[in-house]
Amino acid sequence: MNEQRQQAGSNSRHRALKWIGGVLLALIVLSAIGAHQKSPSSPNQSILASASIHPNFTVTTHSSVTVIQAGFVRQPYDKFFGAENITYGLVLKNRSTKLAAIGVQVTVNFIDSKGTKMGVIFPVTLTGIPANGNFYFTGSALSSIDKQPDTMTIDIVIDRSSSAHFVLPAVENLRIAGAVLPTVTGVFNNPYGSQSGQWTAGGAGGAGTLYIVYFDSRGKIIGGNTEYMGNYETPQPGAVDHFTISTAPPSSAVRAEASIDPCSEVLGNLSPNCVAYQ
Repeated sequence: MNEQRQQAGSNSRHRALKWIGGVLLALIVLSAIGAHQKSPSSPNQSILASASIHPNFTVTTHSSVTVIQAGFVRQPYDKFFGAENITYGLVLKNRSTKLAAIGVQVTVNFIDSKGTKMGVIFPVTLTGIPANGNFYFTGSALSSIDKQPDTMTIDIVIDRSSSAHFVLPAVENLRIAGAVLPTVTGVFNNPYGSQSGQWTAGGAGGAGTLYIVYFDSRGKIIGGNTEYMGNYETPQPGAVDHFTISTAPPSSAVRAEASIDPCSEVLGNLSPNCVAYQ
């Protein structure tokens, strides 16, 4: 009798161990299936549709272009406009290492702590961003006194990707100088040869826009400036020209980075004959 009880107990323990083992195996299989379903089928799948949330901004993009850094500051209340001026800066990144992003449309808006949008913001369309390149972008918006911006929302779409050679003018040697009335100086080049057509950065018919993003001593973005390049002469292909921005940067700015959109026009319309993508 004792041997039968021991045998029955042994069989029960054996069945229990088999049941636990089966459950564990099923969990492992389901976990592997779930991980496989979450993994993109190709390296570009996560690029084509993604959304990321950051401490003070959210990004929604359906392209290779995303935002790797952003920041905004609120200026004092302006009695003339009856609103606060919000200045923001973005560092856009084209994550594709082979394809340029052409016709990059950026729409920035702000929401308060209750999730209410501050207003209607018109999108800006940039000529493009080279493969694996960065673009420093800035802008401003107005906020009524009863709506305090809490989070910046950024939506990005592009017109197309291109494997053709695409290059933007380089902006270098940026310096912030002057204690009382600080200015920003730098140089930009003309990377377009005569075989690509004529680029007119400034002067009559100029279409270039200079975007400057400011950083504080901690490396945080604290706004920026937008300068239309009508006051500057276009350097010869391969040459450089100097510029000076008289609009004072924030007092806490210690560094500036900039990009030039070579073919932008008022309200962000693209020139169909842009030399950058011919």
